[in-house]
Amino acid sequence: GYRWDVSFLGNLDAAGHPEHRDRVETLAALAATLQAEGAAVLLRDSRGLDAAAQVEIVQRSRVNLSVGAACDLADRRSAGLPERCFGIPACGGFLLSDRREHAALSFTPGLEWADFADPQDALVQIRRWLADFGALRLLAEAAHRRVLREHTYAHRVDTLLDAAREWRAYLWTGRGFVGLLVLWRLGPVAIPETWEDRRRRLRGEA
Repeated sequence: GYRWDVSFLGNLDAAGHPEHRDRVETLAALAATLQAEGAAVLLRDSRGLDAAAQVEIVQRSRVNLSVGAACDLADRRSAGLPERCFGIPACGGFLLSDRREHAALSFTPGLEWADFADPQDALVQIRRWLADFGALRLLAEAAHRRVLREHTYAHRVDTLLDAAREWRAYLWTGRGFVGLLVLWRLGPVAIPETWEDRRRRLRGEA
């Protein structure tokens, strides 16, 4: 049976990972409000938990939250979906995520995807879904089927291989050859800030 009404499983180390400070503060505020209303809430750092333990938490939680991602910037949320947005449905859990611009490319909003706009809306959506458990499970099961049908690692490998084949075929065309010549003439291309550089900057070490 279910043990928690709402849970979050992921990186909660704001000291070691300052990019997650907003996540930790948001989750703490949500938990305080929900617990005052009588909800069972679990906020658990996933480090040290094996896969079986993580799956158990997902499957024994009515609502699994996704709040923030390592790729988010301080002033802008990334458009793509973090891994948990696929992992939670893959385990059969119900996912309630912060709003992501590209979510509709992977899931059908309202049928396979539920989200919230901000922390206040998160409370509204959590209460809504907990009050309609039948609808909650219908969406979770639809998302589960979508992930198994289109979003496994095997699907991603196939997509990458298809892209590589298309690129290889393109290089043999006249346009592709010209493009390579242009890149060769331009010389080295500037590399964006790396993840490690970003972490050092956020810690004030840069």
